[in-house]
Amino acid sequence: KITKNRGHFPDRDAAMKLLYLGLRNISSERGGYSGTGTPNWTVALNTLARLFPGRIPLC
Repeated sequence: KITKNRGHFPDRDAAMKLLYLGLRNISSERGGYSGTGTPNWTVALNTLARLFPGRIPLC
């Protein structure tokens, strides 16, 4: 989707830069290290801990 509306690139570095910037944008919107994280992760983690006791460290 990043390169769909673009024509030809002047060189390989230009294409790689565009892909890098697109991936960086996606990761920031999805919550990476600087984002908000996964919604309701605490609920999911507690459910998994109940279903699989002793397999998920809670510390």
